[in-house]
Amino acid sequence: MDNERVIAYIDGFNLYHAIDALNRPHLKWVDLWALVASFLRPDQALIAVNYYSAYATWMPDAHTRHRQFTNALQAVGVNVCISEFRDRYQECYRCGNRWVAHEEKQTDVRMAVDIVADCLEHKFDLAVVVTADSDMGPAVQKVRSIPGKTLLMVAPPGRFNRARDLKFTHQIRQGRINRCLLPREIIRDGRVIATRPSQYDPSP
Repeated sequence: MDNERVIAYIDGFNLYHAIDALNRPHLKWVDLWALVASFLRPDQALIAVNYYSAYATWMPDAHTRHRQFTNALQAVGVNVCISEFRDRYQECYRCGNRWVAHEEKQTDVRMAVDIVADCLEHKFDLAVVVTADSDMGPAVQKVRSIPGKTLLMVAPPGRFNRARDLKFTHQIRQGRINRCLLPREIIRDGRVIATRPSQYDPSP
């Protein structure tokens, strides 16, 4: 019998902010392929991991770290799906001050569309979805309504009790992340593809 085909869909910012709240910066340098694989049984085959995010280009240091991370993810086989931030002008009605806010666009929609499209095109038997964003609810409900398709809903650290309508089955815990970290350097064909930012170095 063939192995059960598994595709993972990861809400990048949702996971990042959950890990950031742990106050363990080295955990941000996580191998998402290995992390998803750690939840699977031997009779399940991980065929794709999709990571959804956007670059905060107006913050050069954060942007550089994020690019190093996505380079590392691509080197270990993760599909990096990048959307964008758009400027949105806001104004204080009391004082009249105006400023530019940055709004992430299309990331959650793109992730939801990919989950449903891959389901209807029979690309997976099991979808692993990592998010605590309740906006993903309609996509999750659609997959659950398709015979022969199953979902593994995985909550980011500390978010198991959020978005309860998603009906989580697992939660990512700190120890699991710690066992699934990327090496300091990612080297392919003798070339350094990505280097862990010093801010993510483990404590001595």
